[in-house]
Formats: sequence, structure tokens, C-alpha cells
Amino acid sequence: SIAGRPILERDGTIRVDEVCYLENVDYSTGNVDFPGTIIVDGTVADNFTLRTKGSLMIKKSVGRVFLYAERDIVLSGGVMGRNGGVIESKADVFARFVEQGNIKAGKSIFIEEASLHSELVAGDSITIKGGRGELIGGEAIAGKMISVSKLGAVVETRTEVIVGLPPEILEELRKMKDEIASHEEILRKVKQSMAKLTDPKKVYTPEEKQMLLKLYEVERKYIDLLANTKTQYETLVVSYEPAPYAYVEIEKNLFP
Repeated sequence: SIAGRPILERDGTIRVDEVCYLENVDYSTGNVDFPGTIIVDGTVADNFTLRTKGSLMIKKSVGRVFLYAERDIVLSGGVMGRNGGVIESKADVFARFVEQGNIKAGKSIFIEEASLHSELVAGDSITIKGGRGELIGGEAIAGKMISVSKLGAVVETRTEVIVGLPPEILEELRKMKDEIASHEEILRKVKQSMAKLTDPKKVYTPEEKQMLLKLYEVERKYIDLLANTKTQYETLVVSYEPAPYAYVEIEKNLFP
């Protein structure tokens, strides 16, 4: 009648828990995929995955882990990602601090102490307040609002903040820019190869003629691909109007 974790009692009866309680997540449990809420009292070992259709609550800090939830993710400790792992929620993510982490939230991200050299992406807002409230290094992207106590650092750490565009649109634009750069690089190499083979005074071997024909075909193909991708990029840019009321709020200090 309900989805959950089946438990066999000592008397032989079976119950189904809608909440999965775990002391730790490591090789003794393996990766966990559960339809209800997952609560972890202890630690989650590096490179393990927790996936749930409900909420996910972890009471101690996590490292390089992979967490996916359709509802909220609550990290009572924090995140020491060491530039690995992913924490992704379709709703909100709460954490005490984040260092070298990668967090994505369909709605909002709430951090109490600080975000250091991390990638933060939220459909609605990013709020870093309560403790130090610092956003230092890395990149923060929010569809509507970013609110922090302090932005940047005295040593002028590179810190990127983007608001006003849905993160998925921004990601699509970045992919297209990378694709355009890739096509242009291939065309550059093809033209270099053709220049080496092209000499009006030279008598070409059948193999060289075949190679030139192939290079001309590749050139035509990538000229068309480049033109199409540039058209798609320009269409996407002009078709989306940035959110007019998006803003960044800094309560105390804004550093260079």
C-alpha cells in the first residue's frame, strides 16, 4: 500500500518504513536508492551515491559524494567536496558551509557560514547568511536573487556571480559557445592541412588527390555546422528576456 523500506521483524512480521534511517553510508550499505526520506546520522564515505524521491538529511559533513533528491536536501554539517561529487535537489538545499563543492537546486540554496571556491546553481535564489555569510571564489548562478553578507575576499579572489537568467538557459548558451569554438578549431586545422597540400606547380599522387577531396568535404560540413550553431545561439539569445527584477544583495562587504 506504500513505497518504502521493508523491515523483517524478529516475530516474522513485516513492516514498511517510509523513512530510511542509516548510521553511516559506506561499503557496509553500498549506494542507496530509496523512494522515501533518507536520514543519515553519521558520515557518507567518498564516492558513494544516495538517491531519493523524497528528502535527504545528513547530520555530519560530507565530502566527495553524489546526492540526488526530488525534495529538499539538508546537510546539518557542510560540504568539503574537494572539487568532486554532485549535490542536486529539485527543491531546496540547506548546508552550514560549502568548500570546493558542486550544488544544484531547482529552487533555492541556503548556506549559513560560507561558500568557498564552489559551484552553486539555483533556479530561484542563493542566500548565504546567519554566520559569516561569505561567498568567496567559484561561481554562483541564480535565476532571481543572490543575497550574502560578504562577497569576495580582501585578496581579490576571482568570484563570479550571475543573476537574471534561468540556469538551464545559461548552460545551453555555454554548450553552444563551446560547440562553436570546437567547430572553429576543426576548420582551422582543416585549412592548415589543405594549405600544406595545395601547390599549383605540384603533381599530385592519387592518394594526395583523395586526401584533398576528403578535406574539402570536411570543410564544407563544418562550415555548415558552424553557421547552424551560430544561428541557434543568436536565436536563443534574442528569444529570452532576462528577469527584470533580478538582483544581488550584499549586506556588509563587497571586495574587488
